[in-house]
Amino acid sequence: MPEVRLPDKWNEWEIVEQVGMGSFGTVYKAERRLGNNSFFSAIKIIHIPLEEQDTEILRREYKDENSLRLYYKDLVESCIEEIHTMEQLKGNSNIVSIEDCYVEEVQGKISWNIYIRMEFLQNLAQYIRENRLDEADVIRIGIDICNALEQCEKIKIVHRDIKVDNIFVSSLGCFKLGDFGIARKLEKSVDCYSSKGTFSYMAPEVFHGERYGAQADIYSLGLVMYKILNKGRDPFVDVTKQMIYYRDKEEALQRRMSGEALPLPADASEKLGKIIIKACDYNPIHRYKNAEEFRKALEIVMRPESASPCMKPDKKKKTPKDKKKKKINLTKIIMFPLVILVLGLGAWGINKVVKKQDLNEFSVSDDTTWKEIEAEENSTVEEEKITTKTEQNVEENAATEVDISGCADFQFVKKGDKVEIKRYLFGNKLKQLLEEQEMQENERDQLEKKISLDDFEVDKTTDIQVGEPVTMTFTAGDKILKELNIKIKFTKVVKVYNKG
Repeated sequence: MPEVRLPDKWNEWEIVEQVGMGSFGTVYKAERRLGNNSFFSAIKIIHIPLEEQDTEILRREYKDENSLRLYYKDLVESCIEEIHTMEQLKGNSNIVSIEDCYVEEVQGKISWNIYIRMEFLQNLAQYIRENRLDEADVIRIGIDICNALEQCEKIKIVHRDIKVDNIFVSSLGCFKLGDFGIARKLEKSVDCYSSKGTFSYMAPEVFHGERYGAQADIYSLGLVMYKILNKGRDPFVDVTKQMIYYRDKEEALQRRMSGEALPLPADASEKLGKIIIKACDYNPIHRYKNAEEFRKALEIVMRPESASPCMKPDKKKKTPKDKKKKKINLTKIIMFPLVILVLGLGAWGINKVVKKQDLNEFSVSDDTTWKEIEAEENSTVEEEKITTKTEQNVEENAATEVDISGCADFQFVKKGDKVEIKRYLFGNKLKQLLEEQEMQENERDQLEKKISLDDFEVDKTTDIQVGEPVTMTFTAGDKILKELNIKIKFTKVVKVYNKG
């Protein structure tokens, strides 16, 4: 292993061995000694640009060194933002924890090194090679990664690169999700994803370059589970064949990306198999709508003794003991006023009997008293109905938020000393987006007609400098949407580069 230099601030850490290498970086196991104890971390080192030839390719497009430097500097800043996002998720038992990071610019050349220090874990691919996983193990993987994705959804993150190599296992047996976003940002360095990336776990909408959301992660996780339960083979690849050729995998990929229904995984039960198939549906609308829904489906088929050590008890879920306690308390509440009633009737000399049959049943012989009790209960029920209906009306009156960020764009075209701004509205994407919204068909049609190219403006049209960020905004606002009770969400910021 060649010598690896770490930042001076990490001089207490020593590289032990290389444990992994991907398209966008190398991972090492590092050790720090404290007395007689040793502590271990994983250190990932990313070089930007990834290779010298990447810079040469970009020089054909960016004519001057300053524009090229700005391009890569923007890429480095994007990676730092992704690392910051990962730190926001720190403390979650199912997400790889970032412990520290460091960025250095190499003097005298267009180059940066990014160092990321993380908790040291075993890669799932290696774990599978060393252990025989059964259906219960695969369900635990699904539930643990769903827990991670639920946290991602809270801060509106789509991982988009879920695969066996990006899932890790702790010493306690917890499965964790890692490698957030950075690989996706580095794709920008030279469209290298098409040549270096993998389509094995990619959702169809990502493969086809269409708009995607959280359902893309649901698909990829489902496919991870599918392959483990399909003897490591992709859907449509014959599990009985000993030797698999490139053309077999290529044909299987084409069948999957064309929308052909997936067969059940070879080693999955029918119940789990159907859950996985739903997660891997070609149409995102037919998949689980979010990670929580996917997780709950998996928990139904999981045996209690197979629960993950990372699973937190559901406080909302009532145990048989809780239900029994509630039942007894309710009986006491009901019995108390009845005892008072019986004593009162006895004092007035009414020769009526209240017979207590058991803790759950009672009867009152005085019809008038019973009707009063019944009327009071009905009144309470009616009040609850009115309250519920009011809450529903408030909820229904809340504006529907529609994010159209992927439906419009703009471009700068340099003509001599002047810069011309071109605006684009992608009608097909907008139509598809609106079809996915839970609104009436006539509302969708009205909204589609109301959004036009004139509704998008940029904050600056003159004296635009290279490297300067320019913001595009949706200007129509509530003016045309108030009658539909719809709120449009739109953000788009680009930086201007001199392309010669």
